[in-house]
Amino acid sequence: MEFVGHTPDKVHATVHYAQGGKHASQGGKLTVARPWEGFHVYVVEWQADRMDFFFDETKYFTFKTPSAGDGAGAFEQGQYLLVNLALGGSWGGPIDDAALPQRYLIDYVRVYQRPAAATRPGEPQVQP
Repeated sequence: MEFVGHTPDKVHATVHYAQGGKHASQGGKLTVARPWEGFHVYVVEWQADRMDFFFDETKYFTFKTPSAGDGAGAFEQGQYLLVNLALGGSWGGPIDDAALPQRYLIDYVRVYQRPAAATRPGEPQVQP
């Protein structure tokens, strides 16, 4: 889930992965009035065949995981969560120094896993 400095009213969900030995990505976005004015709940629900992205209970992007032989292996391996405040760059654009410093506040991060009996065959497992 990403924000881009030059479009502050957009909440992005982007999945980056390798496909055929090259970088691939798919994403979606949601327009939100002044998302910086309060705390919000961002959710990713990872199923065997897809990832659903939510902002405050609104689903705004579904990523269909690739089928076997088409990059699916990346989604059957261990994963990590990256929490990042990136400034500038080719996507974020130039930085106005007058806007600095900024605060990046995260209240909590939680990761849940279904009990083994509730997991479907082929569903990714999160390792503690």
